[in-house]
Amino acid sequence: MPVVERAFVSEEMTCSATGSPPIHIAILKDSTVLVNTTNLATVRFREEGNYSCVATSKYGTDVQEIVVIIPGEPEANNHDH
Repeated sequence: MPVVERAFVSEEMTCSATGSPPIHIAILKDSTVLVNTTNLATVRFREEGNYSCVATSKYGTDVQEIVVIIPGEPEANNHDH
């Protein structure tokens, strides 16, 4: 089962994997490939959505899911007057 993490728009994510090379790393938003490289991939989140970091080698595939959101309003602005 994939690991699911939360991140915010404008944060940067780096995906890497260890194991027997070559290891292919891809970062996807929904089903669109944003980065496709080997060993290390980095992306800055520009919009909300569901992102995936996928590491693949001849031994299998590992996936990390990331849900990117826009930070909400500070709690201090939600009080009654």
